Amino acid sequence: MRWSSVQSTTPRPAAPPRPEIASSWARSRLSGLREDGAPRLAHGSVAAESGLVRAAGPVLERAKAELDGAPVGLVLANHTAHVVDVQFADRSAGRAIADLGIAPGVQLGEDQVGTNAIGTPLETKRELLVRGPDHFIAAFRSFTCYGHPIIHPIIHPITRRLEGVLDIGDCSGEENRLFPPLLRRMVRDIEDRLQLGSTRAQRRLLAEFQVAARQRGRPVIVVGQSLVLATPHAIDLLEPADHAAVRTCAEVCDIP
Repeated sequence: MRWSSVQSTTPRPAAPPRPEIASSWARSRLSGLREDGAPRLAHGSVAAESGLVRAAGPVLERAKAELDGAPVGLVLANHTAHVVDVQFADRSAGRAIADLGIAPGVQLGEDQVGTNAIGTPLETKRELLVRGPDHFIAAFRSFTCYGHPIIHPIIHPITRRLEGVLDIGDCSGEENRLFPPLLRRMVRDIEDRLQLGSTRAQRRLLAEFQVAARQRGRPVIVVGQSLVLATPHAIDLLEPADHAAVRTCAEVCDIP
């Protein structure tokens, strides 16, 4: 089916920024960013076949077909705000996204590009509408975006870490009231697929960690299957170099 655009046509009077936007602008300034400055687009490598990418792929493809012809783009980022996938339903949207330099590997953290619908939801752990003028850096103000955190249903209850963020943006700058329900449905579908994709080993590691960590004050750390779980007391015992070693081990060690 083709996307039927439903937009807000009533002129919006000038008003003070919403508290969540004002707080984000304050953090952006503390990061040394300027409204008229160029975005600090940091590039990095991202896993082409991560669990997030596998879970989100079919969901993004289905949404792109539903949005066919609309001037919108979909940007998926991981928990470090690195873009892992970009989809668009119209070539004009694709060009607008590319002109901003947004592509897989680019980092869109709030401290790099200011208030935006990827970095700010990662910072606040809450969904967020970012209207054009709400973006801190002027270069992004032609887009109105809505970002929603993605939570791993198996891992998140323990680690409190988000899996990533899904962002939908309209390059015409129009606010579409269908964006929030659409993205909420997409995120639910991605989270369901993440749960189905969780390995038996990850579930076993989580169960063992929960048992071992029941004793208050006990330092416990579990590593394996791209998963690191640690109690606060275990984290206190680790030096900065130890954290890097643990992350590396989780990524490359084949622990059953």
